[in-house]
Amino acid sequence: MPTRLQSLELFRSLVKYIRSLEHTDQKYLLSRVKSEFRKSNEKNDDEYSEFLYERGKALVQNRRFI
Repeated sequence: MPTRLQSLELFRSLVKYIRSLEHTDQKYLLSRVKSEFRKSNEKNDDEYSEFLYERGKALVQNRRFI
């Protein structure tokens, strides 16, 4: 399970990446990222949190939303 610090770093990286995008709906993407982080915080499910963390890391590394 990712630590709180790792999650915050990932969140900041995602926000920075989204703000660098052109020709996209940045408000929509930011709201999706925020809602997913809130959901994972509320669930207390280690597997789900790990899945979202790995998915977010891959997104930042690959520079592409799926």
